[in-house]
Amino acid sequence: MAELKALVNASNGHSPMFSDKSSYQVPVNKEGAADKRNVGVAGPQSCELALDCIENKVAFGTVFDDHEEMNISVHGVPLKPGHVRVSVDGHIQPEASVPVPIPGEIEVVRQAVGSHVAWPRELIIYPTVAKKKKEVLQGQSKRKDELQKLQDDYRKMKLNKNVPKQYKVLYKHAAVFMKATGESIPIPCDSDVFGTEKIIYILHENVKALLEFDMIGQATISAYMA
Repeated sequence: MAELKALVNASNGHSPMFSDKSSYQVPVNKEGAADKRNVGVAGPQSCELALDCIENKVAFGTVFDDHEEMNISVHGVPLKPGHVRVSVDGHIQPEASVPVPIPGEIEVVRQAVGSHVAWPRELIIYPTVAKKKKEVLQGQSKRKDELQKLQDDYRKMKLNKNVPKQYKVLYKHAAVFMKATGESIPIPCDSDVFGTEKIIYILHENVKALLEFDMIGQATISAYMA
């Protein structure tokens, strides 16, 4: 709950959203050469997790290095420089200590399985380049298929009889694309309206309810007031 609250507060303007990408440097090995093992590609990636040195693998999981909003804190604790959020999917050395323990909850690797923890970037091992390329191509193909399906759904979708014709495109966009992607419409709200700066997020169901002349919710009313 503390972690969720931190993310909500960040998105509402109480604390800045930030990324350390601009200050990230490519790791170097003992000889001073760029270490390509730890340079990832966009999006969540499968990885192996090491402790103390790169050869000492203790777990495997998924790294979220490209997700700015997920790299603010883990379990309510701000991420330290050089660390990134990972989900631990399985253990290799179950009794090995995690690099950033949560006292009383997650102190060894077996306790971290199924959860998210902070891990030093330099101790994260990515798949080989060839495997990465294959995964990227598979991901592109999958996204293309998903996009084609969404386009087909958009064309076939029938309007609710209450929706004004001039809002046909907006309605179908909300009902198909916003719903499928989780997209929202952010509306900044300054402190003069509700006493604090925040961002109101209009979801697909809010758009649909409004255009169908159905019961509208708090977010829609707040956005109108703002």
